[in-house]
Amino acid sequence: MNALSGRDLREQLPLAVTGVALVAGVGLRLTLGETPLWLDEAQTLAVISDGYGSIGGHLRNDGHPPLYYWLVRAWSDVAGDGDTAVRALSAVLGLLTLPLIAAAALRLGGRRVAGPTLALAASSPFLVRYSTEVRMYSLVVVLALAWWLLGNTALERPTRPRLVGVAVATGALLLTHYWAAFLVAAGVLVLVIAHQHNHHDRVVVRRVLLAGIVGSLAFLPWVPTFLTQIRHTGTPWAVNRNPVSSFVTGVTEFAGGREAGHAIALFGLLLIVLTLGLLGDQRDRWRLDLDFRVVSASRPLTLLVGFALACGLGAAGVLGSAFAGRYFSIVVAFVLVLAGRGIAQIGDALIRTGVLIAAVGLGLLGSLDQVRDDRSQGQQVAEAVVADDARPDVVVVCPDQLGPAVARYLPDGIEVVVYPTLGPAARVDWTDYAERNAAADPALIANEINERWGDADVWLAFTGGYRTFGDQCERLAKELADRRGPATTLIVANGEVFEPMNLLHFSPLAP
Repeated sequence: MNALSGRDLREQLPLAVTGVALVAGVGLRLTLGETPLWLDEAQTLAVISDGYGSIGGHLRNDGHPPLYYWLVRAWSDVAGDGDTAVRALSAVLGLLTLPLIAAAALRLGGRRVAGPTLALAASSPFLVRYSTEVRMYSLVVVLALAWWLLGNTALERPTRPRLVGVAVATGALLLTHYWAAFLVAAGVLVLVIAHQHNHHDRVVVRRVLLAGIVGSLAFLPWVPTFLTQIRHTGTPWAVNRNPVSSFVTGVTEFAGGREAGHAIALFGLLLIVLTLGLLGDQRDRWRLDLDFRVVSASRPLTLLVGFALACGLGAAGVLGSAFAGRYFSIVVAFVLVLAGRGIAQIGDALIRTGVLIAAVGLGLLGSLDQVRDDRSQGQQVAEAVVADDARPDVVVVCPDQLGPAVARYLPDGIEVVVYPTLGPAARVDWTDYAERNAAADPALIANEINERWGDADVWLAFTGGYRTFGDQCERLAKELADRRGPATTLIVANGEVFEPMNLLHFSPLAP
């Protein structure tokens, strides 16, 4: 009797770890205002600032579909547009991810899989990061899970509400991020394979496929803007890499994408338990069997993740577009479900608890980094400009990619312009970006600055090394110094910050 009680107690230990992970993960997702907004976040708010009717036009010069921007606009109308308020939408979506991923894990392997999966998701540095940013990636995760769950329930019983749900989730995914198209395509392939192997009634499979096709029609009105973006915006901010290096970058993002020891350890641990989730079946307390064909329970999710990533990375390679690890938001939840299944295959409860403690502990360390690390010096630059004794006449930002994060925090009375256009700083125009920057001449632009603001104090916020700019920002600083005299350095770029900036102050031209 005592031995039985002891075993029962040991089996409760993983649940206790999951409970701790949930409490900590929820707290981290509600840590919203600790760091200032960086380029992508500030750009999002600039896109929505002129109202719903202008969002489509602004995105034509950007590179995303509109659904998330409509939601942020609606949210800000109610909650306000402060940093914490606008980030709260992502926090809500991040919290919604937790019950959805638990439901997906329950379908795969019951409560034994749901517990570890929930712990991994709650402590995930990837999910915590995008639960605290004004970006669409938490929405992508939520929609991907909802789409998968709705599709599976529709395959079991294709009622009209479930099929409508599949259609709505499909359309919403496609209107949230372009990489979602690869996930939808992978879902079609998985359904076709199931159809060929008679895993589901063929009529039911066709109904679910038709629901997805109907949902995809929601993207049609956006096609003209999408084609314009392909021709004129793209991803000029980064170099296209080969699919292998992109894949490595993407999967390391699951552990936080950092070189810190805890991130490397978490990556290694996730890789081990993911392998167990794909190939392992528990045999008894101390042994498990490995099936190199992938165990049958994991095959649908494995095919979904594999097809989606292969399509996405292959398309990026063919089209020559850049890649960011956050694009893997389309599959991160499914990877965590498979990793949770891997932990569940460890038969001994104490060992299973130890592995889970290690994964959760390393994940929480990485998540703390994500919520505490400064993402931009834009607010620091703005505060230094306002605090300076000199009259703040004009702030020049170089390159323009630093503009949104600086303009966000400057009061309305200060003029802020960007290199090379000397236009407004609140929003980056990515149209024909590389061509425009290649044609820019720092000397000519320094002359134009002096013609327009010769009797004014000029602040230059800049960082070198941005793609398509080379050393133009450093040259602009030198050209201004040649004309106005040596600058006063107010801020030196902090290499530990995700978006670092220098700030120089130039006195007016001598009479």
